[in-house]
Amino acid sequence: FSGEDYYFYDEKGHILNLSLRVNLGRINWGATSRYDTTTRPIKKEILADIVLNATQTWELAAQVDYDIESKKYSSISYKAIYSPYNNCWKVNLDYSKTLIENRFSVNFMVNYNDNSFTKLSRK
Repeated sequence: FSGEDYYFYDEKGHILNLSLRVNLGRINWGATSRYDTTTRPIKKEILADIVLNATQTWELAAQVDYDIESKKYSSISYKAIYSPYNNCWKVNLDYSKTLIENRFSVNFMVNYNDNSFTKLSRK
């Protein structure tokens, strides 16, 4: 469980996040409640995500952002990440849907050093 509060002096507003993360081995999930007074109207959101490490090489993920005031999903995304055992490259397939657009992306990442994608890995 964690909480964060950011105060912006210029706008005299807060962004308050209260989060819960659970790691159940191959399944990780989390939820965040966000209260943002820096925007007009004030944003009240629930963000939820789940990550499934299906195999040692495949990771599946989904994320949902829900606006409490408008009672609509502001964004939904689905991801599949393939990481071979040698950890020298990765492929990320991503489908995202927002109130404005639908987007599909393919990212190919190459590991040129010994950091082994540590900044990109959720493990």
